[in-house]
Amino acid sequence: TQSENVFIGYRAGLSNVTNQNIFIGANAGLANSIGQANLFVGYFAGGGNVSGGNNTFLGHLAGRFNTGNTNSFVGSFAGHSNFGGSSNTYVGYSSGYTGSSGTDNTFVGDSAGYFNNGSNNIFVGAGTGYSNTTGSSNVLLGDRAGYANGTGNNNVFIGRNAGFNEIASARLYIDSCSDANPFNCTTPLIYGEFDNRVVTIDGALTMVTVATPSDIRYKKDIHPLESSLHKVLQLQGVSYTWNKDEVKGKGYKDGRQIGLIAQEVEKILPELVQTGRDGYKTLSYDKLAPVFVEAVKEQQAKIEQQQSVIIFHQKELKDKDARIEKLEKALALIEKRLASIEQPVRTIASK
Repeated sequence: TQSENVFIGYRAGLSNVTNQNIFIGANAGLANSIGQANLFVGYFAGGGNVSGGNNTFLGHLAGRFNTGNTNSFVGSFAGHSNFGGSSNTYVGYSSGYTGSSGTDNTFVGDSAGYFNNGSNNIFVGAGTGYSNTTGSSNVLLGDRAGYANGTGNNNVFIGRNAGFNEIASARLYIDSCSDANPFNCTTPLIYGEFDNRVVTIDGALTMVTVATPSDIRYKKDIHPLESSLHKVLQLQGVSYTWNKDEVKGKGYKDGRQIGLIAQEVEKILPELVQTGRDGYKTLSYDKLAPVFVEAVKEQQAKIEQQQSVIIFHQKELKDKDARIEKLEKALALIEKRLASIEQPVRTIASK
C-alpha cells in the first residue's frame, strides 16, 4: 500500500508503488516504481528512476535516467544519465552529466565531471575533469583543472587550468594559468610525480630550513669519495643569462646568473646530474658539498705535507746555521790564539 508519498505535478510519480517519496514537477519520478525515500524536484527529475532509493535530485532533468542509490544531484542536467552509480554528489549545471557507473564521486561546478565513469573523484570548479571517463581517485580543484584527463588515476590538480592537458596518472599540478588558450598551460608553478617521488618548481623558492635524510641507517654500500680535488679542479664556473626564447618555464629570471653547465658536470660527476622527461638536464648543487669537503681535506693534506717539508728544511738550515756559528766561534778563537803567539815573535825578532 502506498503511503507517505508527496507527488505534485503532471505525471509525477505516475508508476510509483512504494513509499516515502517526494516528487515535485512535471514527470518527476515518472518511472519510479519500487525506489524509496527519494526526493525529486524539477521537470523530469529522476524521471527514469525505477528502483533506486535514497536519492535527492533538484533541478531540470536532474538524475533523468538514474538507476543508482544514495545520490545527490543538484542543478539542471546534473547526473542526467547516471546508470547504476551510487553515493555520488553532483552540484552544478550538467555536472556528472553522462556518467553511468561511477561511485563515491563529488563534483561541484558547471559541467564538472561531465563524462565521468570513474569513482572516488573530487572535482570542484567549472569544467573540472570534463573529459574524465574511467579515471578514479583524482582531486581536481579550479576551473577546467584536469580538463583533458580521461583515464588518469590518483592525480592532484589545483588551480585554474591546472593540468589541463595532462593525461597521465599520479601527477601533481599547482598553477593558475589565465592564457586565452588553455592548451598553452604547460608550465605549472609546481609539477610533481607521485609514483617517481619528484617535484619541479618553476620559480624561486625561499625556505628557512632544508633537511636531507642522511642517517647511516638509510644507506648501504658506503665508499669514501676519491680524487675529489682533481674533480673540483676540472669544474668550470660560468656566468650566463637564461635563454628565455628557448627554455620552457616562466620562472627564469632576467640578468646574469652564476652556476655550472650540467653537461660538463655530467662528464666529471655523473651522480649529480639528472635528465628530465623533456630531455633537459638538472644539477643537484647540494650534492657538491661532500665533494668540496673531500677536496678541501685533500688540499689541506697537501698543504700540511708541504709545511712538513718546509719545517724539515728550516730545521736543517737552523742546524747548519748553528754549525756555522760554532765554526765561526772556533775560527775566532784560533785567530785570537794566533795573534797572541805572533806578538812575542815580533818582539824577539825586533831585538
